[in-house]
Amino acid sequence: MAIQIVDAKLAPNPVIAGKDVKALCQIESSVAIQSVQVFDPRDWVLKMYDDGTNGDEVAGERINT
Repeated sequence: MAIQIVDAKLAPNPVIAGKDVKALCQIESSVAIQSVQVFDPRDWVLKMYDDGTNGDEVAGERINT
């Protein structure tokens, strides 16, 4: 199973200190991926979804939010 991040975006861009940030990444995979974990250099783990919940706008379009 090959999984590849083909695009990533932050909104707003540039990021504003102290404000909420929405992160999106487009995933290509041979199987359905419902969530992705992103490991931040500060040891934070960010979970991103493609199931229409938790800020994800559309389920199954391969864009994790």
